[in-house]
Amino acid sequence: MFLLVLNPIGSIAVQIDLQRVLNYLLLVLSIVGGIISGLMAGRLVDLSLGGDVVLASNLVSQKMVVHQLKKDDFQIILNRNLFDSSAGGEAAEHVDLSSTVIAAESGKAKANVVGDLVLLGTVVAEDDSFALIRVGNKSGTFKLGEELASGVVVSEIGRKLVVLTDHGVRRELQLKQHKVTHAQRVKQRNPASGKQGIVAVDENSWRISKTVADNARANLNSLLQTARMIPQ
Repeated sequence: MFLLVLNPIGSIAVQIDLQRVLNYLLLVLSIVGGIISGLMAGRLVDLSLGGDVVLASNLVSQKMVVHQLKKDDFQIILNRNLFDSSAGGEAAEHVDLSSTVIAAESGKAKANVVGDLVLLGTVVAEDDSFALIRVGNKSGTFKLGEELASGVVVSEIGRKLVVLTDHGVRRELQLKQHKVTHAQRVKQRNPASGKQGIVAVDENSWRISKTVADNARANLNSLLQTARMIPQ
């Protein structure tokens, strides 16, 4: 025969331990539940906000598409000519016309200067070359690089030709040719043959003494102003 003897003190201790464990479990469950609830709430808020943003962006994109398809907007671009569709049309023609008028006026002014110049003769001697040119009513000799008028410079001297740089533009001044008949040549030759130191060899050639040549070189300016030199 067995007897079960219960210790009231031990049962009380076991009951206290179980109560403490239950309290801990409830605390842990409460903490975990709070965390889970917070995460779920945050997720719901995120989803709700994200949905609004996506919806708003879709609405904006749709509005932009509809706005771009309006004909009036393209009309504004055409009216303002933002792409300069008539680059070779009226604008270009307007510039060309004004440029042509300016060029014509300046060219006319320059032509007046060059038109008053008459080439009377040239002496070709490399760097010592010079030309006899009549400017208006006055005649004078001009060397290479010398300025005839404002912006008109002698750049080249050749036989029967003088090249002028007229405000950066190349212009040629030709020597005017005069027809000389045989009778005129004979008439011109006879007086020359009578001068001392000048002997006529044929119709187009003369033998000049060194003294006469030196005297002529010493006063070329005066000589050129009194006689026209026509090189052949």
